[in-house]
Amino acid sequence: MARMFALALIPVPGPTSGPRATCAVVCYYVNAATGSDSNDGRSPKSAFATLDRASGVVVPGATVYVMSGTYTGSDSTGAALTIATAGKPNAWISFVAYPGQHPVIRIFPHAWTGIHLVGAAAYVVIDGFEIGGLRASVVPAQALADKGTDGLYNENGIYLDGHTDNTIVNHIVVRNSYIHDCTGGGLAGNQIDYVTFDNNVLAYNSYWSPYATSGISLYHLTDTDKSNAYKNYVVANRSFGNQEFVPFFLNDPPAITDGNGIIIDDNLHAQDTNVPYGGRTYVANNIVYRNGGRGIHIYSSQHVDAVNNTAYDDMLSGSIDAGELDAIDSYDVNILNSIGVAAPTKSVDSTSGNAKVTYDYNVYFGTKSVPARGPHDLVANPRLSDPVVDFGLLPLSPALHDGTEDLAPAVDFYGRPRTPGRIDRGAVQS
Repeated sequence: MARMFALALIPVPGPTSGPRATCAVVCYYVNAATGSDSNDGRSPKSAFATLDRASGVVVPGATVYVMSGTYTGSDSTGAALTIATAGKPNAWISFVAYPGQHPVIRIFPHAWTGIHLVGAAAYVVIDGFEIGGLRASVVPAQALADKGTDGLYNENGIYLDGHTDNTIVNHIVVRNSYIHDCTGGGLAGNQIDYVTFDNNVLAYNSYWSPYATSGISLYHLTDTDKSNAYKNYVVANRSFGNQEFVPFFLNDPPAITDGNGIIIDDNLHAQDTNVPYGGRTYVANNIVYRNGGRGIHIYSSQHVDAVNNTAYDDMLSGSIDAGELDAIDSYDVNILNSIGVAAPTKSVDSTSGNAKVTYDYNVYFGTKSVPARGPHDLVANPRLSDPVVDFGLLPLSPALHDGTEDLAPAVDFYGRPRTPGRIDRGAVQS
């Protein structure tokens, strides 16, 4: 059995919590329509025109307010916004949508990402962006012929990149953003620590990359310290329609393996250093549905708690047959208080390679089988009020008021409080 905790509701980030935008140090403004990179950027009337111009001048504690408009890279070699600067623990750097504004990043043709955090990037907030890719313009035959060399088929909406410079991108918050139609991953990180992904929407990503991408991916979490407390939060995200149509070419033989709603991937580092990650990761209040891969997938990882999530009708890819909510080759993982609705031809979870994984207080329905069934797990219709819209619970649902307080988030997907002793299963508290 995995480690279970004393009864306690877990405080979780919210869409307006955590590091806040402030002009206490300095504020810059960016306006694609009326700005100029020859301006000083210090007021709405003297705004910069591009995000990278602002990125080049930020200092710890700076806030960059971004106005409505469309932002893109200047050519195929770069993102619309590249951040390689570090804030400080008491002076985060923030790139945020100006109140009431809706900035949109369109990934430049053949560029690899919309927002790229790389190198020294740390203590950075990204808040309130729409990032759109070029999925709909791709010719499938051309994507199938590519071997991972052309960014057109491998766009990541936001990429936390500790891999390129062999650094660890750390203390990053991405919230309130809408990332869609990227040919590669939606919101992804490699060699990262202390990350929070909160209240984002990931939709229709991953289609054309051969690199096994997903809606949300935390790959190779890597310690910057020796803390074994919660360091990463993936909370209240909606991830749907993400699916692979190009086999992962490094698989032997090549195969469709991912396109998951959310994946915590190889924090054991079995694929590189064999130095396991020591921190904990909390995955809660997420709604994932109709993805080609698994719903919420924990692979070759440890110290992960996946609690009060709802996964519905995933595994649309024919080669994936188990895993609305699952852990494979993993240790010290708890999957609790969640709802998994699978197709009758699919298994809702998995016991593959699991040494220490606890499944309990979950509700499963429609599934071919439940290989890993905990003592309080139920196989019953959860009576969802409106699947693919709000995923609430109808009266007489077996998920009502019957979950455990153990590791449960203090609020639900919509930020409504959960009452001790009346914890619902799933992401939405009635």
